[in-house]
Amino acid sequence: MFKNDGILLSSEVPLPSEEKLKKGKLAIIECVENIPCNPCETSCPQNAINIGKNICDLPQIDYSKCTGCSLCLAICPGLAIFAVNKYAMDNKAEITIPYELNTSLHKGMTVNTIDR
Repeated sequence: MFKNDGILLSSEVPLPSEEKLKKGKLAIIECVENIPCNPCETSCPQNAINIGKNICDLPQIDYSKCTGCSLCLAICPGLAIFAVNKYAMDNKAEITIPYELNTSLHKGMTVNTIDR
């Protein structure tokens, strides 16, 4: 549990349905802190991300609107967004992460990830 050990459980991350994942690249938001922040909402050209009137609310994503453009990923100051194309290649997913997470990664590199 995030509040206890800093590790997010799958149940703490709102994930798109398998049907939505089959359509292509989507943004996944792992924002779990109620802090005043909304760049993801204001940067989304599809209006797929909603925080609402209280700027401290957690962002909600409408996967029927998300195109996977990754603008929200690039602007998120908390590095709490990544993008995934689960069916990019045979048995391999394509994941886009904020560059600041690990500078030793490079485009086309194959890495192992956790279950989620």
